[in-house]
Amino acid sequence: MLFTEAEDRLSTLGVARSSSLEEAIEEQPKFQAKRWKSEAYSRIVTCISSGARDKDTIAIEESSGPGAGAWLQFPRAPHHCFTDEEYVVCIRLRIALPVFAQGVGTHLVCRHTGHETGVCGTTMDEYGTHSLCCKRGGHVVRRHNAIRDCTAKELGNAGISHVTVEQTAPDDTTALRPDLCYHDSHSRAVFLDVEVTTRHVHRNTSSMRAGALIEQAEAVKKRKYAHLRLLPCIFSHLGRVGQGMQACIKSSCCDPDLSVRSKYIAGFYQSISCALQKGNVAILAASGPLIGP
Repeated sequence: MLFTEAEDRLSTLGVARSSSLEEAIEEQPKFQAKRWKSEAYSRIVTCISSGARDKDTIAIEESSGPGAGAWLQFPRAPHHCFTDEEYVVCIRLRIALPVFAQGVGTHLVCRHTGHETGVCGTTMDEYGTHSLCCKRGGHVVRRHNAIRDCTAKELGNAGISHVTVEQTAPDDTTALRPDLCYHDSHSRAVFLDVEVTTRHVHRNTSSMRAGALIEQAEAVKKRKYAHLRLLPCIFSHLGRVGQGMQACIKSSCCDPDLSVRSKYIAGFYQSISCALQKGNVAILAASGPLIGP
């Protein structure tokens, strides 16, 4: 009955069918909720995408996927909470709306300031694309470090001991330093390297697809650390999580109790998602006047 009502509601809203209702009903009970959630999501995205610009469609897709919207869940810990300004800016980023307050007849100029290089001064768009790419002032590095430290803390919460932030090269043959190292259940060293991808302000998005930048960054990391057992931990600034990070989260908790494992995975996703979104706001706030709540 619930499936039928949901089906009728989606049809009333004009959301096209992507697969049959019967397939969802015939699924095993434990998979029905996940199947129907995926079905509803795919229909809604298809409906929105049909009338959206390429860059808007990519933004919708980059804000989706496992863990991408975990920061929107009810807070499980104090660091999951957002101020009104942070929440509004994150929502506007997610749905491709302007994030900067721009006066009439004025131009937005990046205010990121480095100790040695001074103010950036680059003309920006109101969507924050330049700001999220601008490395002057170290704000991008601080976002990276916040995600790295959050990942290390969550691995520790899973019972993994000796999680270390790599300050020195893992061997004498190279100066490359991955961000984290820990030992898995088989006592094998696993290395993690974090990166956040952002569509460049001058890059043409019409020929790109959602997740393309993440896949490119993962391939670069694997070539760069080919001599190590590395999991590239790549994120889109809009929240999408790469395959390497998903594998890390799923494999880090080996508790035989499925409810405990599920709770841990959900908490892990929520923590890194919040760290990423708050890092975005900090970068944007340092760059220009944000739109208020």
